[in-house]
Amino acid sequence: MQIRRIDVEGDRNGRRAELTRDGANVIAVIRQTGEGLVGSPHIVGHTQEENLRELARIVQQELDGHTGTNSMVEDYHRLIMRLAD
Repeated sequence: MQIRRIDVEGDRNGRRAELTRDGANVIAVIRQTGEGLVGSPHIVGHTQEENLRELARIVQQELDGHTGTNSMVEDYHRLIMRLAD
């Protein structure tokens, strides 16, 4: 079994992330309800552990609206790793 897409919402009202796996890459797209895409998609190779952690930090900050604790970022990292495996 492989997970190909995960949709997640954070504490920031109306923001959501679409996390997908496209071949060798994990892609994060942040969307705002009523406005569409926020910034550019973030694309990271599925084997680039350090970059996947940074992606988790970016997603957490975008969805929650503030810099999170290590445990908050780790929650997002676990979701991203489900796609990367």
